Amino acid sequence: TFFTLCEEFLAKHKKKVLFAVLGLYVLITLFLQWRHPVDGDEGQAWLIARDTSSLKEMYSLMGYEGSPALWHTLLRPLTLAGLPFQVIYVLNHLFVIVALFIWLRWAPFPLIIRILLPFTYVFLTEYSVNARSYALSACLLFTALALYRNYHHKWVLWAFTFFLLANSNFHSTIICGGFVLFLFVNWFFSKSKTDIKAALLISAGILLAVLQVLPPPDLEPRLGGIRLRVSPELVTTSVATGIPALSTIIYLALLIQVSVTIRRKAVLFALISTQLVFLFFFVFVHTGGVRHHFFLFLSIIMCLWLNDLKERYKPALGLFLFIILSMMTTTSVSIIARRVRFEHNHKKEITDYIKNEIKLDPTDFMACHPDNVAAGILPKLAYKQFFMPDIIRWGSYIIWNNQRKSSLFDNDILANVANLPRNHQGYQRYYYLTIYKLPADSASYPVKLLKQATSQYLENAVNNWHTYYLYEIGNKDY
Repeated sequence: TFFTLCEEFLAKHKKKVLFAVLGLYVLITLFLQWRHPVDGDEGQAWLIARDTSSLKEMYSLMGYEGSPALWHTLLRPLTLAGLPFQVIYVLNHLFVIVALFIWLRWAPFPLIIRILLPFTYVFLTEYSVNARSYALSACLLFTALALYRNYHHKWVLWAFTFFLLANSNFHSTIICGGFVLFLFVNWFFSKSKTDIKAALLISAGILLAVLQVLPPPDLEPRLGGIRLRVSPELVTTSVATGIPALSTIIYLALLIQVSVTIRRKAVLFALISTQLVFLFFFVFVHTGGVRHHFFLFLSIIMCLWLNDLKERYKPALGLFLFIILSMMTTTSVSIIARRVRFEHNHKKEITDYIKNEIKLDPTDFMACHPDNVAAGILPKLAYKQFFMPDIIRWGSYIIWNNQRKSSLFDNDILANVANLPRNHQGYQRYYYLTIYKLPADSASYPVKLLKQATSQYLENAVNNWHTYYLYEIGNKDY
């Protein structure tokens, strides 16, 4: 068959192929990185690591963030050393390159499957170009699985790696929960001391993660609680790509194929349990996006990596994975081509204007609305914090509490903006940065539009984040 012929050819030139794949991947992601604007999630993590007064304060914010703090902990020494924000991308890129090197070198899958995964949309953008905790998760997951398969007797190594993985983000916590279930079920039947000791160590990591993300009592109401948030088919669309109905069929077919291929019941139990927990989480707790939904696929990869497969089902499973990864790769090409063509870096444009034209210094006053505007701008400025009038505080990072419900800027917004100099005296110049254009009657107030930056990529989307408006506020009575 074509699949077999491809595999034979790749096996003959294995080393060259793997290095070529990794090299091409690095070149593509570096090009995409060059065009990448600061993402709010990237800035939020960096600013929390930089501007919290202590580790205790930093960890106290994780209940609002909904994520354990391993990524923030790694960023903190970099921020305290005074390194520029761009180092976050270097660190993230290192993690994803190590993750894919381990995947290409040691994953127990056909070569054609291994070389497709790096070119899926998630690994080309969400886990590489966007510097969040997910490259760290992929690196720890693939490392832990490789250690488990090749050095099972050195259980402290792979168990501690899973411990760290559980604290990289909450989706990884769920994956680790599935692995612990596998260990406990396996121990129940085999009475392996290694399994029970490793399970207890990883469970400690899971407990630590859960304690960090427990919702605080003043969490913003829309973020908390269990309620229907999205249709399940929209979750599977992110995993299998394509139209929702087709994606759901593909996802279910893959799950059935994997289930009949797995030999050990302990692995099968872990697989089904993890999939159900993820689906419940996405549908009823936090919808998330493709970077989160991809953990459904990663948990399938984990269970296949853990276990020897039934020989008679291996060819069918390999073909199935090849088709799905080919679909993901094809989709990534069209999405990335559209982004490269249309994405206008309006965040960079407005940041450069503030840095080079206005040249903010401590004698200047900068207000922003809403408060999460700051996370995409401040990391690249020497200026440390903005005033957030909707919650009446100075800051850089967002605290997702119910204080954000303030209606200060919902009514009479022009009067509120114009009153900022009066309410905060002692500055030389006053500015207001927002994603909401001020009403047309602003001419009757001492408020002047200095800069408008618009993203072509986002302007047709149904959101307010495609344009930034920077206003200068007159420092006088009226």
